[in-house]
Amino acid sequence: MHLMQLRDLLVEQLRGSSFEAETYFAGGCVRDWLLDKQTELQEADVCVHLEEGGIKLADFLCSSLHGSQFISHPEFGTAAFSYEGLRLEFVATRKEMYRKNSRFPQVSFGSLEEDVLRRDFTINSLLMQVSTANVLDLTGMGLDDLRAGLIRCIGNPREKFREDPLRLIRAFRFAVRFGFTIEPLTREAWQSEADGLRKLSRRAIESELNKLDAARRGELMDRLKLFLGSYSDNNPPDSSTNNS
Repeated sequence: MHLMQLRDLLVEQLRGSSFEAETYFAGGCVRDWLLDKQTELQEADVCVHLEEGGIKLADFLCSSLHGSQFISHPEFGTAAFSYEGLRLEFVATRKEMYRKNSRFPQVSFGSLEEDVLRRDFTINSLLMQVSTANVLDLTGMGLDDLRAGLIRCIGNPREKFREDPLRLIRAFRFAVRFGFTIEPLTREAWQSEADGLRKLSRRAIESELNKLDAARRGELMDRLKLFLGSYSDNNPPDSSTNNS
């Protein structure tokens, strides 16, 4: 299923409801569609500009579409279900506050702008309103960076990497996956905050690596070792791990 096919389906389901004008595709599915209109979806993120909107919309759609494997996390305002082999993930627009020494933030309802600003990189900040198919670039840099092939943190890059050190790996994963370049300020911050990698569990690292095929995993590991010579001392997973 392509993004526009999923959009057509949701437009029909949302017509006349309180969700109709407040529902947006977000992040990777918008990015990938802009890069290749024929991208086959495996998952899609949906954000809803209504309080508790993520869980409420997921519950509504799972019922009307006869979805399966419904799960919700009220503490984060998220929910997900599967539909015809596609995993749909829902969240209300939110703002986040990170606690010291924790990758998991406290969340509260927020505006579209606050939801975008909490995200990691500009290329992952793009939204598409489901009802109109209009693409929103609320950072003012996402579309340009996507065209230029740049990985750029949203806001202060050092703060982004400190909030969640997994973003250190994600920056290089996206660079390797798309053949993009990490822009200078983000690269400089990466080098300054690289020791944050040591705070990550092996499981978290493997989860990111397994999103790439074997060849790209090897390239990612090579880049990490280049930028952090002592990274191998942190017992990183073998780059030959099978992709799941």
